[in-house]
Amino acid sequence: MTDPHRGYTTEPTHSVRSLEVVGRADLPGAVSWARTSRRVRLRQLVPFVLLGLLSVSLAVIPETDRDRAVWLWPAGILLITSGFQMVLMPWHRLHSLWRHAPVATFCIGVLLLREIDSQGTTGFGVLLLLPIIWQAIYGSRMDLAIAFAQITAVLVVPVLVLDGYPIRHEIPRTMLLLAVAAALGTVMRTLIGTVRDHNRAMQTVVTVSRLLHSAVDPMGVFAAGVRSLTGADAVTVFRADTGDHRGLQTAVVATPGPEPLVSQLMTPDRGHERDLASTWFLEPLLTQGEVVYESRPPSLDAPTAQWPAEVAARLVVPIGSFGSPIGLAEATWTGRPRRPSRFEQSALVLLGIDVGRALERVEEMEVLDDQAHRDGLTGLPNRRAWDDLIDHELDTAHRLHRDLAVAVIDLDHFKAYNDRHGHLAGDDLLRRAAEVWSGALRGVDILARWGGEEFVLALPGTSLEEAERVLQRLQAITPEGQSFSAGVTGLTADDDAEQVVAAADAAMYQAKAAGRNRVVSSRR
Repeated sequence: MTDPHRGYTTEPTHSVRSLEVVGRADLPGAVSWARTSRRVRLRQLVPFVLLGLLSVSLAVIPETDRDRAVWLWPAGILLITSGFQMVLMPWHRLHSLWRHAPVATFCIGVLLLREIDSQGTTGFGVLLLLPIIWQAIYGSRMDLAIAFAQITAVLVVPVLVLDGYPIRHEIPRTMLLLAVAAALGTVMRTLIGTVRDHNRAMQTVVTVSRLLHSAVDPMGVFAAGVRSLTGADAVTVFRADTGDHRGLQTAVVATPGPEPLVSQLMTPDRGHERDLASTWFLEPLLTQGEVVYESRPPSLDAPTAQWPAEVAARLVVPIGSFGSPIGLAEATWTGRPRRPSRFEQSALVLLGIDVGRALERVEEMEVLDDQAHRDGLTGLPNRRAWDDLIDHELDTAHRLHRDLAVAVIDLDHFKAYNDRHGHLAGDDLLRRAAEVWSGALRGVDILARWGGEEFVLALPGTSLEEAERVLQRLQAITPEGQSFSAGVTGLTADDDAEQVVAAADAAMYQAKAAGRNRVVSSRR
């Protein structure tokens, strides 16, 4: 499909689709923890169990009211039940509100423990920090807020409603414990969030780096990786060409639908290339080789080429080795931007260097592939390339019931020409013949060097009679007054590549036997 506003043509690719981003969640939350195996959950619960046992051991040292010791049994059962809830409940099939049930069960158990002491002087209240720690590590911001509300109720309601709690002592103690819980939850959640962001960034870097080493389109993979790290609305990758720095290579943009940040590879339509020098200060960036982030200037009233109306902020990542980038990726936000952290910016720099190396690898592979499939003397496809091309043309002709003519061309008296003028002149004759023949053929026609002074020619959509006329035109423009003998045949329903070439080759030998300098058709 085509974006009517930007002039891009979209096409999904496997490498880009593997980096799809559905959205940047606040934090994975208890559901992501619950998706782990029960053995893993139990192992993650062990530190909390040990801490709870230590707290209980320290809390029962003071003397307690023997008449209320009966509360210890239901309290212990509730604490154990909360642990079993965390480990055994099928979280993936339950509503998200159920994730607060273990915390509620734990808080009721602590409430019963506090009832053991008629004077309210035990240290059981410290156990209420465990739900805060748990939700700070595994929960979302809302989960943490609800857990804080639950422990507040456990600490405050008994003091206000039940007898036996000295208000003068409990209110300061409760306020201090709640303040510690709020600070502990906020700090731990911030630290855990930072660690998870770093882990997510490193996972993206590893994934993109692996894909870059096997991707046919490193630009598209890099753009998807930048978008995954930054959460930008669009990422456009530019490759700086020599001279005018023009050339939009690829982009990953948001697509409409229920998944707002799914990556879609896009390529520019003709006429929509952007001049980097006029829309972004490319030269300083290429010199510095650093990540640059800028917000839309508040004083800017009218849209400009550098700041279109829909762009609220942009981030630019250099591509290539440090200090000598060969291009850049531009991430843009249309809504409220999220400035990447220093860690994420460092990760983007590493990806930029990695994609530069991947581009060098792709270019080297293209050169090697071209050398493997192209004749070094004439520049035509060689026999290996011909085998692939003719198979494709045969499949197309059979599928579409279309004519296909195949010819074998052999320069006449080539050995004598070499003996008379030298091998260098013979090589020059082959080069010039290939050049003038190629210039007289259509773009869809395939001329390849078969070996020595022999050439093969495929003419898609051409009847046998038309192919004879084409060969006669080539005969007339053969350089140095030389001639060739050619055999040509048409495609039959049962032909494969070997059969059709063999028929044309047999016709070529008939032309030589008949006196050379002629075209012989094989009608089958």
